[in-house]
Amino acid sequence: MSCTLFAQGKKSLITPQMAKRTAYIVSNNMGMVRGIFQDANKLNSIRKTDEILAEIDKHPDYVENFCIALINMYGTGDGGYLAFKDCGFTLQEFKIAEQIYRNKRKEAQRAKEEADRKAAADEQATFDKWMKEGLPNDIMKKPGYKPAKFKMKAPKLAAYIDDELGVRSEFIDKSYFIEIDKEGKMKVKPTDTLLDKAQFELESPSLYEFANLKKEVFVPSNYTLKLIEKRKLAFSDKEIKIEWSKNENSWVLSKPKDVEKELGSDTYYAVRYGLLAHLNNMKELQGDKKKHTVLASAYINGSISCFLDGKDFDSYTLLNSYVIKIIK
Repeated sequence: MSCTLFAQGKKSLITPQMAKRTAYIVSNNMGMVRGIFQDANKLNSIRKTDEILAEIDKHPDYVENFCIALINMYGTGDGGYLAFKDCGFTLQEFKIAEQIYRNKRKEAQRAKEEADRKAAADEQATFDKWMKEGLPNDIMKKPGYKPAKFKMKAPKLAAYIDDELGVRSEFIDKSYFIEIDKEGKMKVKPTDTLLDKAQFELESPSLYEFANLKKEVFVPSNYTLKLIEKRKLAFSDKEIKIEWSKNENSWVLSKPKDVEKELGSDTYYAVRYGLLAHLNNMKELQGDKKKHTVLASAYINGSISCFLDGKDFDSYTLLNSYVIKIIK
């Protein structure tokens, strides 16, 4: 298959007939071809497109790009052949387009392989340097750096706090210092039951990835994990009268309206069900059906929040807590 020499001196398999045919169908806006031609050649201006079409014999590369775009859309089988045929191209011209398409793919593959070789060589040089001189101080700012990923089960920690620790005068406010060593292993100080219950784990260590070499280097790094428990004291040492209700078969507030007025509606409705549940679970009141006065304290709106290097990491809501003593 011979090459055609165009006015600008570039060799191309595009024939003058193919160039003229392309200019004709694009100029007359036959179907989608004008849009395909413009997209293939990154032409946003109608005027610039018409200028190119008027001197199409000087621009075989524009015709090549158009042919390649058609094949990318319709393939090299019958679909592609019919698309070219609908545009007025002959079978021989379709074969030329196929050859151009194959040549371009080979060129692109060679270019990619060369780029990959160069990238791998550059990475190898960097890798060798780092292995000899040590990791650079600014490695965490480089594109290939991937920070460590951690996972933690805040619900497990919340359940431990609610069920095991209960109400305390001092709430959790604790910091842990995490170190990822050069082997990619995590060390945490201090280690304690609290963190064990949270099931805090290293999902993947901090590392630098040499993508072209298919290598990874662990990056020693440090993190800070902070656990903060918060609760609101709804009321403290509040005297509340209770009585046994035969109809409900449970302990109830003797004067709920008075309690609501004293606590305020928002607080009252926030603690009402939890307070009664706590009363009905007290061993001291089991089997006892006399009226009593209790001294109650309540903590509400509790949460355990986890921060990693100062940023929100996880959080979970805690149950409302009650401390109740029978005083008479």
